[in-house]
Amino acid sequence: MTAYGFLCLLDFLIVLLFQYSLLRVARRRQSLPLMVWAALGSLAAFALLQLLLSGTRRPGTALAALTVGTLLLASLLLADQSRRYSEGHIEAAAVKECVDGLPFGVCCYWPGGLVKLLNRRMEELCYAVTGEAPRNGESLWNALERGEGGAEFLQTGEHPVVRLADGRVWSVLRESVELDGGTLYELVAIDLTDEYAANAELTEKRERVGDFNRRLRELGREIERMTVEKEVLAAKVSVHDDLSRALLYAKQYYQNPGAGDRETLLRIWGEAIRFARSEGPEHWRDLYAYVNQTALELGVTVHTDGTPPRGGRAEELFSDALITCLSNAARHGGADALFVTAGETADALSLRVANNGTVPEGEIKETGGLKNLREKVERAGGTMRVERAGEFAVTVTLPKEGAEDAVSGIDRG
Repeated sequence: MTAYGFLCLLDFLIVLLFQYSLLRVARRRQSLPLMVWAALGSLAAFALLQLLLSGTRRPGTALAALTVGTLLLASLLLADQSRRYSEGHIEAAAVKECVDGLPFGVCCYWPGGLVKLLNRRMEELCYAVTGEAPRNGESLWNALERGEGGAEFLQTGEHPVVRLADGRVWSVLRESVELDGGTLYELVAIDLTDEYAANAELTEKRERVGDFNRRLRELGREIERMTVEKEVLAAKVSVHDDLSRALLYAKQYYQNPGAGDRETLLRIWGEAIRFARSEGPEHWRDLYAYVNQTALELGVTVHTDGTPPRGGRAEELFSDALITCLSNAARHGGADALFVTAGETADALSLRVANNGTVPEGEIKETGGLKNLREKVERAGGTMRVERAGEFAVTVTLPKEGAEDAVSGIDRG
């Protein structure tokens, strides 16, 4: 290879080096002086290459070698300056690389949809939802907001939540910021896969707990039913025994009149008849009838205004309240009358129980029956209010749904 051929090859490589430096400086938007330097160096090297390739106006070998060496040194210095500038400045490529490594999706666009910045995760989300490249940020947001696309939308509107085919769940938020005197919209997609999995597991556990509570309530009702049946059976046995005793005494009396007492015979038969009439199954199954029976035994008259609820836990709680108030009125207030007012609204049931006994003085300390009653009512989501303005009264209010779920027992002793 001749000297001119080697210089031509070297100068061609210098042209390529200047061109590469120019493209790099322009793409990374580095300083303007470096860009001018690269452009002028590229033109000079190209002009020298044309002279070297011409056969008539070719410069001398020494001058050509000196010029090529100078241009080579200039190109190397330009490459070094570009490298130094990159090390001391944050470039757009570095920003893009950093944003691509974020664990959440980012898309920034101008009004109208022109995308300014888009990272890899948001690009994947856009492909999964719309099936195409994210060319327009506004179109992407409209698809997410309206729930349009091939993915499963768990929520739409201002805070869309989408589940992709691979099972990942993304929540997308949109915010606007002021930049360079204009408005820039920013879409941020956050991975909520773990949170949704935990929420689904919690929901499943709550459903299992709800089923368990329902079974417990059913078991409680069954236990109460069996208790009532046991009491009914005991009553039947008692009636049977008393009737048997009365028949046996009557048989002995008529077979041997001198061996028995007529008054005793009448008393035994009277007790058996009264017991048979008062201790039937309907009495044991009706909680309010039990209250009335207890009031009759205590010598207290019950006056009722309205119709107390029948069935369910509301009847249990209200009958419990009646028994408690009846017991306190008879033992502590010396009352002989109980005034019951039942009410109902669209959302709640209420029962007010007052008496004509002595109104207690001083602070009322809720112990025993009243304390237990308040705990049961509040556990059912209701309220209990104690009054003593002119008369002592207790008002129990239950939400209708709370009345269905409450767990209460009736103290018949």
